[in-house]
Amino acid sequence: MGDHPWLVVGDFNSIRNDSERIGGNPRPLGSMTDFNNCLDQCGLFDLSSGGNQMSWCNGHEGSFRSWIKLDRVVINNAFSSQFLFAQLEYLRRKSFDHCPMVVHFDRPHTSYGPSPFWFQNMWCSHEGFFACVEEAWNRPDSTRGLLKLAIHPKRTKMALSAWNKNTFGLVEVIVKDLETWLENLEHQLQLGYSEEVEAEFLVTKIELQLWENR
Repeated sequence: MGDHPWLVVGDFNSIRNDSERIGGNPRPLGSMTDFNNCLDQCGLFDLSSGGNQMSWCNGHEGSFRSWIKLDRVVINNAFSSQFLFAQLEYLRRKSFDHCPMVVHFDRPHTSYGPSPFWFQNMWCSHEGFFACVEEAWNRPDSTRGLLKLAIHPKRTKMALSAWNKNTFGLVEVIVKDLETWLENLEHQLQLGYSEEVEAEFLVTKIELQLWENR
């Protein structure tokens, strides 16, 4: 591989040792040995990571559910020396059986400025939505031309943001809280199966899906 920086990412369909598996059948020792030997010969090692590293779940319920670290990012020394702050983040698993992965190359930074505007599908089904848009859009002002054209969408956006907060509360905050709680429940199940935790996990998962679809 020479002295060039290498980053290899994907589903390797293999694990390095049995601690990278929770539940399910044990992986063949020969498969793990071959995978480790391949990485060693290529001078590759795991990039430091955060999040739930059990990146794949079979999607079963109860004690039949299993998790495996199939997805990973491996790098060589040249990459590690050139990108000192690179780190892998495992994101929350949603509709697929694998977790999305993101590689960050820089230090975490703080975002400044206003929050982005997100349109919520649930607004359209509320009786007050169109009245809010109409009132904000038709509000009289003294501007003309292109300035008038620019002000109308901005004013409507601000009105909808305030209306959403007063009518529904902060949906993104609720979704974030549910995601955090779902991850906590999944972690508890990975430590040991419990019928009570399993039931709460399934209920929270459904509730989160309902909020995300609004």
